[in-house]
Amino acid sequence: MLITLVFLIPFSIANKKAVLIKLFPFSYEIVVPLYLLIIGIFCIAFIFGYVFSKITNFKLKKNGK
Repeated sequence: MLITLVFLIPFSIANKKAVLIKLFPFSYEIVVPLYLLIIGIFCIAFIFGYVFSKITNFKLKKNGK
């Protein structure tokens, strides 16, 4: 946890600039700080990886391998 904070605090301070996100097929626009966008994408990717690894492990256990 401490290692994560050592990385995230300077990263957040250095990337405070706001970015505009346009959701193409829709007419929505969101303005968020760059650090929140990057950390959010990282967290979503981590969750997807975790879920897919659990699905794979479940399939392997089900087949008895």
